[in-house]
Amino acid sequence: MMLPVVLAATAISTAALSHLASTDPKRRRVFHLPAPRRRHAGAAWAASLAPGAIVAVVSGAGGLFVWLGAVSIIGWALASARPRRAPRIAGVVENSDPL
Repeated sequence: MMLPVVLAATAISTAALSHLASTDPKRRRVFHLPAPRRRHAGAAWAASLAPGAIVAVVSGAGGLFVWLGAVSIIGWALASARPRRAPRIAGVVENSDPL
Protein backbone atom coordinates (compact mmCIF):
# COMPACT_ATOMS: atom_id res chain seq x y z
CA MET A 1 0.00 0.00 0.00
CA MET A 2 2.90 2.35 0.63
CA LEU A 3 4.44 2.39 -2.86
CA PRO A 4 1.40 3.53 -4.91
CA VAL A 5 0.60 6.28 -2.41
CA VAL A 6 4.18 7.54 -2.34
CA LEU A 7 4.44 7.44 -6.16
CA ALA A 8 1.16 9.31 -6.62
CA ALA A 9 2.12 11.91 -4.02
CA THR A 10 5.52 12.35 -5.63
CA ALA A 11 3.93 12.84 -9.05
CA ILE A 12 1.57 15.50 -7.70
CA SER A 13 4.40 17.28 -5.92
CA THR A 14 6.58 17.10 -9.02
CA ALA A 15 3.88 18.72 -11.13
CA ALA A 16 3.49 21.53 -8.60
CA LEU A 17 7.25 22.06 -8.32
CA SER A 18 7.64 22.16 -12.08
CA HIS A 19 4.93 24.82 -12.23
CA LEU A 20 6.79 26.84 -9.61
CA ALA A 21 10.09 26.47 -11.47
CA SER A 22 8.62 27.40 -14.84
CA THR A 23 6.82 30.50 -13.54
CA ASP A 24 9.50 31.83 -11.19
CA PRO A 25 10.03 35.50 -12.17
CA LYS A 26 13.71 35.65 -11.19
CA ARG A 27 14.53 32.43 -13.02
CA ARG A 28 12.72 33.63 -16.14
CA ARG A 29 14.52 36.97 -15.99
CA VAL A 30 17.94 35.30 -15.72
CA PHE A 31 17.25 33.14 -18.76
CA HIS A 32 15.78 36.09 -20.71
CA LEU A 33 12.29 34.61 -20.93
CA PRO A 34 9.08 36.67 -20.89
CA ALA A 35 7.29 37.13 -17.61
CA PRO A 36 4.60 34.54 -16.80
CA ARG A 37 0.99 35.59 -17.14
CA ARG A 38 -0.24 33.95 -13.94
CA ARG A 39 1.77 32.37 -11.17
CA HIS A 40 -0.55 30.91 -8.46
CA ALA A 41 2.42 30.38 -6.14
CA GLY A 42 0.33 29.77 -3.02
CA ALA A 43 -1.75 27.06 -4.65
CA ALA A 44 1.36 25.45 -6.15
CA TRP A 45 3.13 25.37 -2.78
CA ALA A 46 0.04 23.85 -1.18
CA ALA A 47 -0.19 21.25 -3.95
CA SER A 48 3.47 20.38 -3.54
CA LEU A 49 3.36 19.98 0.25
CA ALA A 50 -0.16 18.62 0.88
CA PRO A 51 0.60 15.13 -0.45
CA GLY A 52 3.18 14.79 2.33
CA ALA A 53 0.43 14.92 4.94
CA ILE A 54 -1.53 12.25 3.09
CA VAL A 55 1.56 10.06 2.81
CA ALA A 56 2.27 10.48 6.53
CA VAL A 57 -1.24 9.34 7.46
CA VAL A 58 -1.52 6.47 4.98
CA SER A 59 2.04 5.16 4.83
CA GLY A 60 3.53 6.25 8.11
CA ALA A 61 6.95 7.67 8.81
CA GLY A 62 8.73 5.41 6.32
CA GLY A 63 6.59 6.58 3.44
CA LEU A 64 6.97 10.19 4.53
CA PHE A 65 10.77 9.95 4.48
CA VAL A 66 10.73 8.29 1.06
CA TRP A 67 8.45 11.04 -0.25
CA LEU A 68 10.61 13.77 1.32
CA GLY A 69 13.74 12.33 -0.26
CA ALA A 70 12.15 11.94 -3.68
CA VAL A 71 10.65 15.43 -3.68
CA SER A 72 13.94 16.96 -2.52
CA ILE A 73 15.93 15.29 -5.29
CA ILE A 74 13.34 16.14 -7.94
CA GLY A 75 13.18 19.74 -6.71
CA TRP A 76 16.95 20.13 -6.98
CA ALA A 77 16.90 18.55 -10.44
CA LEU A 78 14.20 20.97 -11.59
CA ALA A 79 16.11 23.93 -10.15
CA SER A 80 19.37 22.97 -11.82
CA ALA A 81 17.88 22.27 -15.26
CA ARG A 82 18.02 25.00 -17.86
CA PRO A 83 14.67 25.95 -19.39
CA ARG A 84 13.92 24.82 -22.91
CA ARG A 85 14.65 27.16 -25.76
CA ALA A 86 11.21 26.71 -27.31
CA PRO A 87 9.45 29.33 -25.12
CA ARG A 88 12.33 31.73 -25.71
CA ILE A 89 12.18 31.27 -29.46
CA ALA A 90 8.40 31.57 -29.42
CA GLY A 91 8.68 34.83 -27.46
CA VAL A 92 11.12 36.25 -29.99
CA VAL A 93 8.91 35.24 -32.92
CA GLU A 94 5.78 36.70 -31.32
CA ASN A 95 7.48 39.99 -30.40
CA SER A 96 9.31 40.50 -33.69
CA ASP A 97 8.11 43.28 -35.91
CA PRO A 98 8.68 42.87 -39.67
CA LEU A 99 9.11 46.62 -40.20
